Amino acid sequence: MPWILLARGIQGANSKINTVIMRSGFPSDRTFHHWSVGRSQPAKFIQRSSEIMMNSILDFLNDDDAVQESVHLDSREDATAIFLSAMEDVCTPEELETLVYESANMLELYGIIDDHENVMSALEAAIPSKKKTVIIQTKKQIIDKATKNATMRLARAAGDPHYAKYKMYRDKMLDERQKVYDKWLAKGRREAKRVLTGQASAASAIKDTRGKQVEDKIKEAIAKTDANGRNKKAIKD
Repeated sequence: MPWILLARGIQGANSKINTVIMRSGFPSDRTFHHWSVGRSQPAKFIQRSSEIMMNSILDFLNDDDAVQESVHLDSREDATAIFLSAMEDVCTPEELETLVYESANMLELYGIIDDHENVMSALEAAIPSKKKTVIIQTKKQIIDKATKNATMRLARAAGDPHYAKYKMYRDKMLDERQKVYDKWLAKGRREAKRVLTGQASAASAIKDTRGKQVEDKIKEAIAKTDANGRNKKAIKD
């Protein structure tokens, strides 16, 4: 029975589609025999099965679009991450230090960021005067960047199977990340603009010259988001 084989394949590849198909009335393996007993017109049975399958898959795709539109970044943690990314994108290190690092308490008070201590810690690597020694910490050892680079190149040159596996999974990760961008990028731009617009409004209430400067920087980030969307700017990182 080709339709049962197809249903099994979908079950293995995508349990969500399978759930939708089963919910729509397409028979499971267990019920197929009883469901098909007495069918005297196999052509009509196959046609009806095909219609059920197609309608179910279309319903799944429509539901997926609806789920995407229902997701929003409303937590303060998400908003803080978006704010920091935007400010790092449009500020010099000196501006980051003045407008965000040194103003973290004020920004938290006005609801622009979530936790000023976490923000200050996160920014230390981006601000030269606060930057600590840059090292790469693994589970077992500390490796400087030059040594790490040389180590990975040696493994590649030697055809080490561990490097081959690392490369395979990294390529897979980048491929899956691109699929996420393809699916969510337009919604991501809308959400970033929505969150940043709310933060610009909050910054406008700060009765301090830094408030106006933060507001202007957020608006610059919003304009950059709009421009990148129009230009379909490539994602580099």
